[in-house]
Formats: sequence, structure tokens, C-alpha cells
Amino acid sequence: MVEIIPVRTAAQRREFVNFPVRLYQGNPYFVPDMRSDALEFIHPKKNISWKTWPAACFLAKKDGKTAGRIMAIWQKDSNRIRNETSIRFSRIDFIDDMEVSGALLKTVEDWAREREMTRVHGPLGFLDTDPEGMLIDGFDELDMFITIYNAPYYQDHMEAHGYAKDVDWIEYQITVPDKDSESVVKMERLSKVLEKRGGYRVRHLKNAKDIREIAEPFMRLVSEAYKDLYGYVQLDDEQIGVIVRKFFPLLNPAFLKMVYSAEGELIAGGVGIPSLAKAMQKHAGRLFPVGWIRVLHDLKVNDQLELLLIAVKAEYQNKGVPALLISAMAKEVIDKGYKTAETGPELEENEKIHALWKSFDRRLHRRRRVFTKNI
Repeated sequence: MVEIIPVRTAAQRREFVNFPVRLYQGNPYFVPDMRSDALEFIHPKKNISWKTWPAACFLAKKDGKTAGRIMAIWQKDSNRIRNETSIRFSRIDFIDDMEVSGALLKTVEDWAREREMTRVHGPLGFLDTDPEGMLIDGFDELDMFITIYNAPYYQDHMEAHGYAKDVDWIEYQITVPDKDSESVVKMERLSKVLEKRGGYRVRHLKNAKDIREIAEPFMRLVSEAYKDLYGYVQLDDEQIGVIVRKFFPLLNPAFLKMVYSAEGELIAGGVGIPSLAKAMQKHAGRLFPVGWIRVLHDLKVNDQLELLLIAVKAEYQNKGVPALLISAMAKEVIDKGYKTAETGPELEENEKIHALWKSFDRRLHRRRRVFTKNI
């Protein structure tokens, strides 16, 4: 028999965060969350999202052992924007046991019904900056630091419990070309033409001061550029402030590229980060006592870049500005000796973003899905 336990205590929160680490112990492709961030995410008093959007976490116990976990999120703003009555599920993990997965999903469905909601979908977080999408292809690929890993059997469980595809995200691994390759030469030539004709200026950041200067304007650009994407909710000032304080100090200025119009307006930006996947694996997501040393090392010495965010102001998306941005990032990656770059999850139907990589040697190597069920 499966027992469902609401997560309320510090010990239960630790168990919630530790469960997937134990579940995937020894799996060479699983990358754990940074433990401190994972604990903060599920803490009602530490994650500001809980102030606006109700949520609840649950553990599943079977035969006295933790066998699964799930989180329910009532994203009221997304519902209002899209005229929906939906509840999101997040942080779902379970052993290969239909009784366990069924009990977890039923708990969220009941939680939704209590709030007069008619649909459940996920995995989704409070915001698009949270990990989202269940892995359905690419199980033998090292996961990214910012994404979710899960076993192949999850999809079978979701479908068996009446869940179906809502949307898919896809991810590419890009082989970094040689600096003298035809594609790179063409990009550089095109960039010079675009800069001259459009009056655009690419800003190459140099130091932490530059990062602090662009962080908030860039996140406002992201919030505006992403507003019509699936499930996206625009960021408010407090949320932007949290992201800026927590995330941007980790970044290497070399992998932040900003594009400005002739009038000096920020119209596009891109952010990459050296892969932290192996650092997180090495120390099970713990920064202390010594995990931070490996993180600092991998931020400086690496051959794989993760492309986290690319945002282009809507009116400039068809004016060559995305190509200008990618060209600037590609040159940096080549100059620093990187071998591969990975895109973050991109909506399957977002042809504009997929087109950015058409000049490169690429392979589609992971796919993630949001499942949905009417209740």
C-alpha cells in the first residue's frame, strides 16, 4: 500500500530533495540539482514564488521506504492569461511501480479538484526559469545542469494514468566549427554587413561590473520576448532581482553577448555557461565543503558550453539580429577552444529559434514533454 505524506518539516524537505539522488545513484547521465537551490525552491518561506502562487509537496512511501515525490503548483497568473483552470505538477520522481506513480498523480489531481480546477499538466515550475519537461528521448546523454533527468519508464506511467502530450521541447548538441570553416566565415561576413546597414552594436562584456550593468535590462528583455511562449509568465521586479542576485554572479562575461540598436536600445542578448553537469555529479549537488572548488574549476576550464538564454526583441527577429548574436557567441566559443555547445530546451514548433543553428553541425539529442490530463 502507498502512503502519501504532505511535506511540512525540514527533514521531509531534505528527503524530498534527496530522493532522486538516491534513485539515480550510479546513473552516469543523471545530474543532481544544486542541493541548496533545490531546498530553497520547495521552502514556502524562502522561495518568493510561494507568496503569489499556492503550492504543495508530497512524498510517497511504500513498505516504509520513500518511493516517489511530486509537487503541485497553482499558477494563477498563467491561468488568467490563458483563460485556463489548470494545476501544474513539478519535481515528479518515482520508482518503477504503477501504484506509486498513480498515487502521486492522483494526489495532485485531488488537490486540483479541491480548488475547482479541471486540468493537470507538467512537469512545469512556477516560472519558465524553473526546470520543466519530462525527458522522453535522450536517456543515454549526460543531462544539462539546468534540466531534468528521468528514466524511460516515466512516459509509460504517465500514459497509463491517462496523460497525453501537450507540448514538446527539443535540444541540440552543436559541434563547434573550426574558425576557418565556411560557415564561420559566412557568419562573420554577414555580421559586418548587418552592423553597418542596421547600425547595430555588439557589446562584449569584460568583467563583473559589466554583468551587473546588463543583468536587469537583459532579464526584462527576456521577460518581454518570451511572453507568448507556452506557459510563460512575465517576471516582476522582485523575481528579476532574485534571478540577478543568484544566477548572474556565476557567469563568465565572455559568454554574455548583447546587441544594441543604432539608438542605443538593448534589442538582443545571449547567455551561455560552461557545463556544470560533471561538477554537480561529482559532489551530488552539494557545494560544501569542497563542491564549490570543482564548480569554480569547471567555470574556467571546460570544453562544453550550455546555451541558457537567447532573447531578441520582437521587431528585430526578422532583421538579422539573431544571426549577429549567434556569430558573436560562436567566435568566443571557438577562440576559447570549446568542442561542443548545447541548446537549452526549445519548443518543438519554434522554428525561429531552430533556424539559428542551421549553419552548424548539429544533432537533436534530447526531447522533453509536458503531459496533460483533463480531470
